[in-house]
Amino acid sequence: MKISTPAIQAKHALQRTQTEDYVEWATSMLEAGEDSENLRILAGLSRFASPFEAEEHFRKARKELGISEPTKVQAIRDYAIHLAQQIIDETIPFQQGVEILSQLCYSNDYPKYLMGWYNLDDGLTDIRCGQYPHTYPDLYGKSPKEIVIRAAHTFIKSNTEPGAAPHAGSGGPCQHQ
Repeated sequence: MKISTPAIQAKHALQRTQTEDYVEWATSMLEAGEDSENLRILAGLSRFASPFEAEEHFRKARKELGISEPTKVQAIRDYAIHLAQQIIDETIPFQQGVEILSQLCYSNDYPKYLMGWYNLDDGLTDIRCGQYPHTYPDLYGKSPKEIVIRAAHTFIKSNTEPGAAPHAGSGGPCQHQ
């Protein structure tokens, strides 16, 4: 499974990265045409190698490739945007994308800009159970996939506009009042 740079940056910022994640990221980067000494070393590590060794090569590879280390908040935001784009591009099933974004929300103390995904996940669960989606009423009687894709477009737009701040505003485009 390929791991994107936003995904590895978020996992790293959240201290949830395992050696195999670094190896998969390095392999993906090499396949995409990127190259550096530490990237090659990292890609060649056994998934059972020391996570400390892997992290050291990750930091060096990132420096060699000119990839800056984002703050934790920025890493999570970039990953959320990346996931929303994957939903739009249909490289992940929309339900899976919503679930991951919802988990990102509740595992990071419910930042306002991700609450819409949390509510959307709850609404999708209600729909699957044959109940009215109180947390996301727009889902009622409509195509869940279309609603999720529209929410993903809005989320990306509101979080990539100049001056966008992850904790600013009413809670993001998915947030229902």
